[in-house]
Amino acid sequence: MTFRRLTGRGVINDTTLLYPSEVETTFAQTFALIRAFSGSVIPVEFGQEEQTRVDYIVSVPWDHDELRPDDVGTVDTTVLDPDLVGKLLIVRGVAYGSYRTKRRLACERALGGGQKV
Repeated sequence: MTFRRLTGRGVINDTTLLYPSEVETTFAQTFALIRAFSGSVIPVEFGQEEQTRVDYIVSVPWDHDELRPDDVGTVDTTVLDPDLVGKLLIVRGVAYGSYRTKRRLACERALGGGQKV
């Protein structure tokens, strides 16, 4: 997985006096164990269409870089579920009391193209 974080608004455009977009930084690449959180299929409305939100538990190595809520992970490769490749998973929480071998992240799959990252 590749993790990215929004790090600020960037530099103001002198002509339009607007910030072009938020700046994102790729700060970590690691192996991860991804599994759907049982009972986490939640119906939501997105773009005037009924969608299904699925929550995941993502386990990364314990000594991995610090991850925070709203960091976004992209699934690069997978052996067991090819449908996950390219999906964006948004970190919603970090289990700091995880085992010494791995850190567990509560993640949510991003729905559609409305995600800024």
